[in-house]
Amino acid sequence: MKKNFLLIASAVLILSACKNEKKDFSQIKPGMDSTEVSRLVGEPGHKEFVNVFGTTLSVWAYKADTTIITFNSGKVGRVVKAADMSEMMK
Repeated sequence: MKKNFLLIASAVLILSACKNEKKDFSQIKPGMDSTEVSRLVGEPGHKEFVNVFGTTLSVWAYKADTTIITFNSGKVGRVVKAADMSEMMK
């Protein structure tokens, strides 16, 4: 719960600095590497590294779709849309 909250809080803060471009995230799946993600949806408006309980995650934020992609060990861990963020907080 705390881990999700910290990740979401960080993501919300960095979304405000992102470019405003529409992307199609439907093909992004857990386990993909960052090169595959870049090829499919381009570079994010913002990248940040977040240390969550000793694990460093790479967080990519795309503002237009308020979408966050987290990477753990170079692989997609989760794709989160703003609509899903409130569910994660529960």
